Amino acid sequence: MKQSVSILEKSVKELLIYIVLILSFMLLVGFGISKFNYNEDVKKLQEDFNNQVDISLNKYIKEEVTNINKYLQVEYAYLNGSAKEIIDNLYLLLDAYLDSQSNQENALQFLFSSVGYPIELNIVSEVEKNYLHHARYIKLENNKLLKISISDEKYLSASFDVALKNIKNLHNYALSDFSVEKLPMDFNYNNTEHFYCDTQKDSMQCYNRNFWISFSYKINIKELEKSLELAKDTKYKNFLVQATFIFLSIGISFIFLLIFALTKKNMVKQEISHASEYFLSILDDKQVKCDFKYQEFRELSIGILKFLKKVKQKDNDIKKMAFIDPITRLMNMLSLNMSLKNYTVKDDNKLVFCFFNIEGFKTLNSMYGREFGDEVLKVVAYRLYCLGMDIAIGDEEHFEAQYYIKNNKFEFSHLDDRFFAIARIGADEFILVEEINKHTQADELAQKYHKCLSARSIIIKSNSNNVEYQPFKISAKVGYSVYPDDSENIINCVHLADLAINNKLAKYKNCVFGYTKAIGELTTQNLHLQQDIRKGIENKEFVLYYQPKIDCKSGKVVGAEALVRWKRGDKIVMPDEFIGICERSNLIIMLGNDIIRMACETQKKWIKMGLNLKLSINLSSKQLLSDTIISTIEENLKGIDPNLIEFEITENFAIENLTDKEVVKQIKGLRVGLSMDDFGKGYSSLSYLNDNDLDFDIVKIDKSFIRNIHKDKKSQQLVRFILELVKSLNKKSIAEGVENLESLQFLQEQGCDEYQGYYFSKPVPEEEFLKKVM
Repeated sequence: MKQSVSILEKSVKELLIYIVLILSFMLLVGFGISKFNYNEDVKKLQEDFNNQVDISLNKYIKEEVTNINKYLQVEYAYLNGSAKEIIDNLYLLLDAYLDSQSNQENALQFLFSSVGYPIELNIVSEVEKNYLHHARYIKLENNKLLKISISDEKYLSASFDVALKNIKNLHNYALSDFSVEKLPMDFNYNNTEHFYCDTQKDSMQCYNRNFWISFSYKINIKELEKSLELAKDTKYKNFLVQATFIFLSIGISFIFLLIFALTKKNMVKQEISHASEYFLSILDDKQVKCDFKYQEFRELSIGILKFLKKVKQKDNDIKKMAFIDPITRLMNMLSLNMSLKNYTVKDDNKLVFCFFNIEGFKTLNSMYGREFGDEVLKVVAYRLYCLGMDIAIGDEEHFEAQYYIKNNKFEFSHLDDRFFAIARIGADEFILVEEINKHTQADELAQKYHKCLSARSIIIKSNSNNVEYQPFKISAKVGYSVYPDDSENIINCVHLADLAINNKLAKYKNCVFGYTKAIGELTTQNLHLQQDIRKGIENKEFVLYYQPKIDCKSGKVVGAEALVRWKRGDKIVMPDEFIGICERSNLIIMLGNDIIRMACETQKKWIKMGLNLKLSINLSSKQLLSDTIISTIEENLKGIDPNLIEFEITENFAIENLTDKEVVKQIKGLRVGLSMDDFGKGYSSLSYLNDNDLDFDIVKIDKSFIRNIHKDKKSQQLVRFILELVKSLNKKSIAEGVENLESLQFLQEQGCDEYQGYYFSKPVPEEEFLKKVM
């Protein structure tokens, strides 16, 4: 036996695995995010480095140049303003002095000797247009002018000193090498702007016209590389710190979760152990205090106890159900076989096995529903039991049967004086076994039970809505065998009773038939015949004959019905000799599929010959109920206009299989013709003619109506009614079995569309059929 596994241990292990997976995932995600951020930072540092190396992209130097330019502009404005103020004040002073002196020449000599550096006094003949700094002029005698100005050399020297001192303070030497130089007075500027720069990839030279200076930058790549490596190291250290923090956080979380899971596991284990002790103590009728910490354990224990009580209560019922039919509460085949095996033969006694087959039961199910059919089975079981036990049946037979079944009143098997048992072994099949003495006739016993079933009407009343259905009678075939007369194998007698009514000798409905040696021999023959039929199908010994269908108005052949024949050596075997066996052994499905194949191959040949004839193919009930019927038809229809193929379905199938209408609907969906065969032979129900799911195109009137219409008034009236009904529903009518001119003329007068029968032609081989058409 496979060793059991603790679900708690397994759950805790799986939980820990899930926790490890989740935490590992979180660790990977956290590490991945940190690694991604680190890579992005390094990438950004590298981009900054590349931008700094290329001086044209270096935002720091650009910003520094902008700041220096702003400073020089402010400083220039200040120096220029100061110079202007000095010159203006001096101008006022000298102008006043010269006006106060009578001898202008002596006054000028005094001024030239008194005013010194950096003030310059010059006598000029006109105002100079090009000068660097502010100057004022005083008009003298003889149209001369006294120019008052500051020395350019001194002004420029002072400006350079001031600019040099402050510019160097504004420069970041870590970024680049920086130098400032004074420009000569004759320097030729390449730009009209007061300030401009010439930029190369690794250097920049800037010029200021106001101060006559230039300053230059040259990238210090080594310093920048050192800064880059230092920044990378700092980022990497930060990355390691973050990764370590994430790892430690997740590791500590896992330890706490592990401790929590193991603690809870031990607590649950203790509760389970306590619940087991409590549960066992209850089973041993001991009183133990129920003090579960968890409500679920209390509820689980109570639920299990209730469940086991119900199991104990139903244990016997379950054992019985294995040996009892669930609907009728009769024995089933298993319990019957067990009882028969335990049977001991008594002197001068024998067992009669009566096999009952309820006729038309499938139709009752289809028409009224399975619940109705179940109630009929209960009544049948009750009747057989009452007759066997010599119990009188009252007026409320249905309710009495329900009472017996509900309260398990049926008693079988070894009674005090005899063996008696009834079993339901199929949907509509029962087997009754009764012990009789050697002087009692088995046939009389079987007839008595047969009469019990069919003599009295059944009245079914619905329990749900108290509906009472119309009374009806049932009929049954009863086959019987006798042990040990027919077989010394007591179990085999059930099979022999079944054979008694399932053979061609017992061909009548509502009959009683006993097993005979002839039936046994016939059964053996049928088994051999089944084998021959199977070989015949494999060896393609079955062929098709074709019976023409003639238009009643024009007299032309408009189609044919494909009918199978067995070419067994030199002999042609008619369907009556093998179709029944095929139906009972399911060989009909193999044969039917072969007929479809042969018929479709023939139609393809006719199409190539230019013939436009509709070919009818018969489908058996078992064929229609097989799983492969639709695929078989679809496969063989390839290359054929579906309108040239017509499938004939018997009326009995349409009625008995109302619940299986889907297959008919699917066949109709293939756009082939659909014909109702043998109309009037079976139930003659009119409701299905107008059923959308059973949308038949053609109604084929059974030959039993046609055979005597030339001389039987009643048959004429029935056929006339059928033709009028079919015509009113816009369906085509075909009469089969037309054997004389008088019958044909009557059908023509009544408006029948087509006919077939020996009057025109019997079924013939294809070559002979084509001669009639061509």
